[in-house]
Amino acid sequence: MTGWRARLAAIRESDTDAGCANGAFGANGIGMEAPNGAEVAERAAFYALRQAEAAGVLAQREPDPIEAAERAMVFGAEAAPQPWQPGDPDPMRDGLLLSALMRPPAWASETPPPPGAWCSCCGRHNPEAGGRWWSALRPRSDGTGIGPGWCCRTCHPPDHLLKSEVREVLT
Repeated sequence: MTGWRARLAAIRESDTDAGCANGAFGANGIGMEAPNGAEVAERAAFYALRQAEAAGVLAQREPDPIEAAERAMVFGAEAAPQPWQPGDPDPMRDGLLLSALMRPPAWASETPPPPGAWCSCCGRHNPEAGGRWWSALRPRSDGTGIGPGWCCRTCHPPDHLLKSEVREVLT
């Protein structure tokens, strides 16, 4: 045998030859036996002692002068005279909301554009433009490929459709 099967067989033979005590197993021979009650209590006492020692050492240590200066600067600074409130202008929030309402001149979706949606083509420089959208009420059977979707009325006017075939939305 070669490869991983040979290595696995060798590990199993070495464990059985060593006479693993207490049901120990594994390639490194440390075993996985469960500790008895005395061992658990001994370990708990050991860790409690180390925890107390660590707390004492941390309480006695000298503070780093740079860290102390930074803490004093942060926590000792005066509060802003008028802190930001949720209703205040926030350029990042406002920019994200504006970009979330941007739509391409045409896209395939049955969901109408949300209120405030604007066209990324014609509404980019003029906020009043790009807020009129249209969709064909039903796909045309003449093979033009008009299906469910929305188009900007300024960029793609529905001149090729009858008024009864068009659904319009103002945002």
